[in-house]
Amino acid sequence: MTKSKRMKPLAKVVESRERTAARVLGEQRRLLNEAEAKLAELLGYRDEYANKLEFSGKSTIDARQMYDFRVFLSRLNEAIIHQQHRVDHSRREYEAKRHQWYATRTKVRAVDKIITRYLGDESRASERREQVESDERAKPARVDVNEECD
Repeated sequence: MTKSKRMKPLAKVVESRERTAARVLGEQRRLLNEAEAKLAELLGYRDEYANKLEFSGKSTIDARQMYDFRVFLSRLNEAIIHQQHRVDHSRREYEAKRHQWYATRTKVRAVDKIITRYLGDESRASERREQVESDERAKPARVDVNEECD
């Protein structure tokens, strides 16, 4: 069995690992996008309610409503901080998964390069064998000069 054929199972294994790493990376990217979208939504809510509080401050608002607004904004800020931590964690996970995928992709390329080199070596060796066989067939038959002439 040729070296290139012996490497084919290894190539399949590393390609399978790369596909798995790519799927995991895609899933982690989706989770990161969701976390960022949720954070953006919370920030939008906070801005909206802060604007309402500012606008309400210019008109008449009782102390209870002001208190409720501030409590709500405080809770919203806590939720934003919590969500920012989730985004940061998700981003770190995404980067880790990206590095894992890149490492497996590098292995796939290395194995492919080895197989390509082996195939080239095998092709050149085959061409040399064919050339030698062709040269042998093309040689004229040798006549022994020591043969006696009748």
